[in-house]
Amino acid sequence: MEDVLIKMEGAAQRKRLEENLKVNINSLVEGLETKERTIEEIKNYIEKEYIGKGALKLFINRVEAKGNVGISKGR
Repeated sequence: MEDVLIKMEGAAQRKRLEENLKVNINSLVEGLETKERTIEEIKNYIEKEYIGKGALKLFINRVEAKGNVGISKGR
């Protein structure tokens, strides 16, 4: 029973983290669009803050979806 509760708590925590991550990613994409931050600055921030959470891939997908194709290839 305790294992089930731990898994449920982990899932809830992961869900909150994902929601927080989405908000932060949107903010970072806006910073890129307004030239407030460079791609390299944003990549470094994401890797530091969200290591192992798939954030960099999510960021790249969001930016490429907005029309800045090729970020993942370093263009």
